[in-house]
Amino acid sequence: MPDFIVCGTSFCAKTFLYNNINQHKLILNNLREESGFFLDTNENGLNWYKSNFPSFYYKKLFEAIYGKTSFVGETVNLPGYFVPKRVFNILKNPKIIVILRNPVDRAFARYLEEIRNGNETKSFEDALENELNLIKNHEEEIIKTKSPLELRNLFLYRLEGLYIEYLKQWNEYFPIKNMHIVKAESLFSEPLDTVNKCFDFLGIEHIKKITLSEKNNEKNKLVLKKETRDKLSEYFEGYNQKLYQFLGIDFGWA
Repeated sequence: MPDFIVCGTSFCAKTFLYNNINQHKLILNNLREESGFFLDTNENGLNWYKSNFPSFYYKKLFEAIYGKTSFVGETVNLPGYFVPKRVFNILKNPKIIVILRNPVDRAFARYLEEIRNGNETKSFEDALENELNLIKNHEEEIIKTKSPLELRNLFLYRLEGLYIEYLKQWNEYFPIKNMHIVKAESLFSEPLDTVNKCFDFLGIEHIKKITLSEKNNEKNKLVLKKETRDKLSEYFEGYNQKLYQFLGIDFGWA
């Protein structure tokens, strides 16, 4: 089973980060980048979950040949009130890397994907307004009671960007101080340095270069309007400030 997990919401670049971490020679491949076991494949059972990862004997053989400890990881959904408890019950004490992206950019990236897939027909502004009418003043209640799939499928743009609410849930099982927090924008601008800091956290040697895995293709003729960005930034500001205080990190998002 995994020694480490990379956590994030949709369109926070957790797959991009995981794929770049996975280029290290001591990181072993698994069958699936994200098994979904702590989210929606739990009914498949623990033996199915274990089958996604290199066996104990394979790891020992690898380590005997190369003389170094191997690691295996996967990505895990950050939202979901029951997710951290499930992780704790199964993995006990994994190394946890959390990647967070400016929630405004994350929301717009999610919108562009919904447009590409034909699932969204409204303008971004109308979609945001419609969602706000459903969640206003009930955000924390929804996050504490709705399943991750409901959050992902019904409330696409705002709720997954309220990172502080999810991290408080994780903190009940895993102290935040023991997690490694990655700013997605740093990964985009300084990928090698960002990935090597993850290796510091995992306790393995740096690499000298990486072949960048492909990010989600977010190219689109649609452009986020400044007025919309400003309004959405204002919505997230209070949550972001709580996040900065909670983590002791100021991401400077705007």
